[in-house]
Amino acid sequence: MLINLSGELVDKRQTPALNRLVTMTKMFLGGSVASGRQWVSWVHIADFIAAINFIVGKDAISGPVHITSPNPVRNTQLMAALRKVLKMPWSPPTPELVVRLGARFIFRTDPLLALTGRRALPRKLTKAGFKFSQPEITNALSDLCK
Repeated sequence: MLINLSGELVDKRQTPALNRLVTMTKMFLGGSVASGRQWVSWVHIADFIAAINFIVGKDAISGPVHITSPNPVRNTQLMAALRKVLKMPWSPPTPELVVRLGARFIFRTDPLLALTGRRALPRKLTKAGFKFSQPEITNALSDLCK
């Protein structure tokens, strides 16, 4: 358990996006999305909370701050790491058309969330001296999925 700024307990397993990916992977749908080349910027919840605590009261940090791991990954890397952690076999990629239809009609979300990516880096955080406890995707997933 983690404690947020309000002093409330946070369950590290309460990660809706990851929970959805875990469910799909356990259903043998854990292949890459479309080309798999899209960047995925991610952050472990412990690092997110620690980064917020780090930023509060720091006059040296101003403006927008990317709170994301210093090691973004491609979608293929993310899904391979998740399959490894969950001990699931290789899965074929999900074609773009299937992603578009599934996102709209099953998950009721924008398909571009899965089909496009962003390679954000936490430059302000690292420049200010913030150290990530979970900077690597496989270790972070192992921790979150136990």
